[in-house]
Amino acid sequence: MAKLIGSIDQLGRPLVRLPLRDGRDDLLALVDTGFNGELMTSRHVARSLRLALDDDMEPIELGTGTIERVYIGRLDTAWLDQRIRTEVLVSSRWQPPKPDAPAPLIGTRLLRPHRLMIDF
Repeated sequence: MAKLIGSIDQLGRPLVRLPLRDGRDDLLALVDTGFNGELMTSRHVARSLRLALDDDMEPIELGTGTIERVYIGRLDTAWLDQRIRTEVLVSSRWQPPKPDAPAPLIGTRLLRPHRLMIDF
């Protein structure tokens, strides 16, 4: 059984490193069990990853109930010892609160059907 080891940062947030398949540095991401997608990030991070994005924006509902339009891209990752293509929702408006804060969110669609155990 493959394991993914993460950590808890100083603010109590669960973080994991998402290995990228093309040999680039891992992507530090926040586990967000309230997000039902695979991966979501800012436009800035998407540019740094050189993600090709769909031309059209798609509406999604955020946890606050507001509707936001996002681009959709795909990212090749090595998730839990499997090579997969991950769907990435890319927001033009959403930015991490600090430059060194983890920008991407990992959601439940990527976590499913695995067991998530967090030891705070």
